[in-house]
Amino acid sequence: MAEIIYWKHSGFSVRTNSRLLLFDYLPAGMPEPRPEDRALAFVSHVHADHASPQVEAWAEAGLVTRVIGDELPPARGDARLDEGDSAELGGALVRAFGSTDRGVSFHVEADGLRVFHAGDLNFWHWRAESTAGEVEAARAAFDRVLDTLEGLAVDVAFFPVDPRLGGGAGEGAMLFAERVRPKWLIPMHWWGKPETAEEFAKSTMPEGVRALALTRRGRPHRFIA
Repeated sequence: MAEIIYWKHSGFSVRTNSRLLLFDYLPAGMPEPRPEDRALAFVSHVHADHASPQVEAWAEAGLVTRVIGDELPPARGDARLDEGDSAELGGALVRAFGSTDRGVSFHVEADGLRVFHAGDLNFWHWRAESTAGEVEAARAAFDRVLDTLEGLAVDVAFFPVDPRLGGGAGEGAMLFAERVRPKWLIPMHWWGKPETAEEFAKSTMPEGVRALALTRRGRPHRFIA
């Protein structure tokens, strides 16, 4: 059993039996973590829509341990992971994978729950503006990371479905679903347009994959893998 809460943009919390996992949290009214939460706060990269001074303040107060991507300057107590690195943090196994933008993506296993947070990993393309060569290069970069993810066991995946990509908003998420086959795929990074997530969640998904749009901030969703 786990409790998942959407907070803002790409920010989610996942509470397992023994700890709290925060992913790319931005200030959105979440109560301050308690020491007994044994909180890990994952920050995939430096972009302001993923990295928050609030998380830094919690880390400085000893309320969370930050797990950061390779480009973020580490502070005392942080765990810093480059692509391909792994770490065991108080019973949680963390692995860092690649991105097609800045930083890394994260796979976390805690209390038997396996979570993937993509950060800014996506098939970033603008078909109406990009040349065929640019789209091909973007797809090659995306496929390179997907190759490293294939066969990875994932119960819950948070993945960008970005309305700025127009008709291709969900293309990267669907390719990810086809290759990785998470049990649940939760769209994120939809820039305040919940209809983008909701429309994606209505899509026909690959066998074994279910999509779920969480669009109301602070509402707990009970989850059984």
